Amino acid sequence: MVIEKAPARSSVVVVLLVLSALVGAGTALILYIFLIEYGPTSGSRVDGAVQGLTFAAVPLLVAGVLAAVAFGLGRRSSWVRSLAVAAAVLSVCGVLVAGAQAAVGKYDRLAKVPDCGTAEVGGSPGARVAREAFADLEHPGPFGASWNGIQGCGADLLNVTFAEAAAHYRDRLPAAGWAITRDNSSELAARRNDLIFVLTERCGPVSVEMRLADAGDISTRC
Repeated sequence: MVIEKAPARSSVVVVLLVLSALVGAGTALILYIFLIEYGPTSGSRVDGAVQGLTFAAVPLLVAGVLAAVAFGLGRRSSWVRSLAVAAAVLSVCGVLVAGAQAAVGKYDRLAKVPDCGTAEVGGSPGARVAREAFADLEHPGPFGASWNGIQGCGADLLNVTFAEAAAHYRDRLPAAGWAITRDNSSELAARRNDLIFVLTERCGPVSVEMRLADAGDISTRC
């Protein structure tokens, strides 16, 4: 075999194959850590895999080049060719799996009800009542950035449009004892006893807020 007649070339091939495998595995690991924090919020494995391929394009190219050089140097050896192909394919598969699993992990970590603050702020009457009222409702998606105050709290809704969220809450609020007081193209408001619910997109993202009826708008983002 060529590898046996040329120990130096054999060593180079082995080093290239190891480097290709390390680049692929390292890329998948780093990608997972990154995407589980900053990846898509949809929970879709497809979205995660696509974003993973996008972010990992350069290191995947490096891993592929290393495997291709090893393939060329050891082209007369079937095991070298097999390992080179396996290193390239597994690098791509690793990135796809890492991106897909990170998207699921990211979604699982998202808040399912708005964060109404720490024990200090969340202990206020408005925030406490808002937290309990939010927990009683079924929501159309997870929540992102949140805000709170002594009169209530709110958060951005993820993965839904205003129309989708409004249709969802329009059915569920009355069933939970809420009376809808405003319903237009940019805001849905309802009241139950001394608590007000507001769904809006006036600040950009679709957001929900609950506050005491005698309180002003607690959101300070816009």
